[in-house]
Amino acid sequence: FKYLARAYELETKWVEDGYAPTMEEYFSNGIATSTGTLLLASFAGMEKFAKVDAFDWLQANPRIAVASSIVGRLINDLASKRGHIGGALECYMKEFSLSKQDAIDEIYRRIDDGWKDINEEILRPTTVSMHLLVRILNITRSVDALYQDGEAFTHQQILKDEMELLYLNPIPVY
Repeated sequence: FKYLARAYELETKWVEDGYAPTMEEYFSNGIATSTGTLLLASFAGMEKFAKVDAFDWLQANPRIAVASSIVGRLINDLASKRGHIGGALECYMKEFSLSKQDAIDEIYRRIDDGWKDINEEILRPTTVSMHLLVRILNITRSVDALYQDGEAFTHQQILKDEMELLYLNPIPVY
């Protein structure tokens, strides 16, 4: 959580200073302000699979965790239009002199690359439990679902119909 707090502090400094970060700076900080902290916290309570070495592995920013964080950050940026520090869309447009549509296309390309990285890491043999890798995959899927039709993390009404279908009116299984 210190990592997350420092990242938010940096965003605050950027806003106060009127500073527009480069894409590299934005991504570096965005890893902390997206789903990355959820990954570490989600391992708590998984004693059977998440030993100390698993936490050490995650804190070393493995490729799957970085990809999950980037996917989460970019999906959030497209849905919520993070105007307070520009967000990825504005950073791409400014740094590379891109049109809005070209910047959106580039962000979707980066999201696709992140999903490819996640899939490759899931399929690659690793020293950590597959249960932990699947946890990372599922958190990324959840973030994707939350922002699919808008910014449902803040505006939960967006998910109302889906939740009703899942929990109040589920399809009977025979």
